[in-house]
Amino acid sequence: MIVTLTPFLALLSLVLRFLRYISAAYHMIYRSSNIAMKPQTPPLLANIVWLS
Repeated sequence: MIVTLTPFLALLSLVLRFLRYISAAYHMIYRSSNIAMKPQTPPLLANIVWLS
């Protein structure tokens, strides 16, 4: 039973990590596009927020 569950758990953790990376990338793109739509934001502040 444990032998059959081990590959499934490894695959599940890999999928969860992949989803977390996609979510982080999506939030970074969404945040930078929001900053680009606000012209009153200073470029230096926008760069700092985009890098963080």
